Amino acid sequence: LLFGLALQVVAGKTSQQDVRDWLERMIHAVRSLSYEGTFVYLHDNHMESMHLRHLVGEGGEWERLVSLNGAAREVVRDSASVTCVAPDSKSVSIGGTLRAVFSMDLDLLSTYYHFRLLGSSRVAGRDAKVVAIIPRDRLRYGYRIYLDKKEFLPLKTDMLNSRGEAVSQVM
Repeated sequence: LLFGLALQVVAGKTSQQDVRDWLERMIHAVRSLSYEGTFVYLHDNHMESMHLRHLVGEGGEWERLVSLNGAAREVVRDSASVTCVAPDSKSVSIGGTLRAVFSMDLDLLSTYYHFRLLGSSRVAGRDAKVVAIIPRDRLRYGYRIYLDKKEFLPLKTDMLNSRGEAVSQVM
């Protein structure tokens, strides 16, 4: 009995370290790799699509988001600034840098969330590892992130309500 209990404790720590490793690799990949693609965002029965291009070079990060449906809009981010262009409303705004969506502090997050590996899946023709970010209280949303097994980039993200139902999705 004592041996079995010790194995569960070791397995629990290993599992927590495994999920943290996946999340740390994701954070690094999102900031350090160059990538390009189209993503869709589903919320409140409304779907938006955006083209994303992220480049990393000697000058740092550069990112461009272009809306593919609805009102024309574009966001360009580099290491120093964020520029938003909305031609339909004839407006341009320039601001300071935005923190990348997936640049999270795992130590701080672990105060409010549990992390868990949920298994494997397939998204957009790629093998994925599924990670759950589960709130410790009922006041926060939870997340399910599908990470590419080779590049560690997020392929799909579900934001979940307190009942575990998706309230928004990005893929």
